[in-house]
Amino acid sequence: MTEYVVGPDVEQALVDALPPLLGFPWFGSVPNPRPKRFGRVEQTGGTEVNVVIDEPLILVENWATTAAQAHSDAQRTRAALKRLHRVGDVVFYRVRGATLPQSLPDPTTSQARYTALYAIRVRGLVTTTL
Repeated sequence: MTEYVVGPDVEQALVDALPPLLGFPWFGSVPNPRPKRFGRVEQTGGTEVNVVIDEPLILVENWATTAAQAHSDAQRTRAALKRLHRVGDVVFYRVRGATLPQSLPDPTTSQARYTALYAIRVRGLVTTTL
């Protein structure tokens, strides 16, 4: 039987893992209606390290009612990401900040938002079907 290695759904793993750690909801896209405080993750690319290890680039955004709260949430998110080891079947090897959190208010609503980009090294999943 042939085995294949496929990349895990890192976005969904983060959407599942971060709410209980940080105390506010996380999404893969901006929800409608928007909560006053939430986070969003989006894979924006990345690299294949070898046949079983990927390093996707994950955009992390923290929205809040004030810039101070968004900044605090971004720093807490950064700390939480670095503590992840396993979420479901996703094994996290390393989380490296590609950028530090930066203030980038939402262009549509002017709501406070901090964004950061992380390179997250994960183990591929083995499957026998494609």
